[in-house]
Amino acid sequence: AVVPIALLTIFVPQSISGAIKLAGTAVAPALGQGIMLALLIPMLWGQLAIAVLALRPDGGRGAAQSTATRRFLPYLLAMLILFGVIVVLFLPIILALVASGVDLTALTSASAGPKPDISPAMAGFIGLYGLAWLIFAVFVSVRFSTLLVAVVAAEGGVIAALRRSFALSRGIAWKLLRPGMLMSSSTT
Repeated sequence: AVVPIALLTIFVPQSISGAIKLAGTAVAPALGQGIMLALLIPMLWGQLAIAVLALRPDGGRGAAQSTATRRFLPYLLAMLILFGVIVVLFLPIILALVASGVDLTALTSASAGPKPDISPAMAGFIGLYGLAWLIFAVFVSVRFSTLLVAVVAAEGGVIAALRRSFALSRGIAWKLLRPGMLMSSSTT
């Protein structure tokens, strides 16, 4: 029951994503990024369907797909809330760079050129805040994202799922971080 779901929602989107990356400049960057973003939807739905199937194997694939479809919007909303919090907390770095007169397009440009002149105090702020932001982003990822799919699959709801995921990860965050680091290092 898992194989058809995994093939269609994980293997196929990953294969398409890999093909787009291999195509490089043959695919317009905006189109490639749009396709890869669109591929996240079936992948997230597939994670949810597989989690439902793991929690209730006696229900079968049809019941898992039906439950995943019903609970997809709360899952997506919860993920967007977490992503939004992380993005909003990154804004002070961007605002500090803009306030320093840094041209962000020149900063992100791949071409070699003069790098902007940032004061030592601003560089210190950006470095320390960036480190704190990175630690917080890892914390949010471990405490919420790791268990969120299972909680939404079992219980549904957005805020309740976020609370429950946070509560379930209490005391085991470091244990959850290790497999996540292992998986991320094996995919790069």
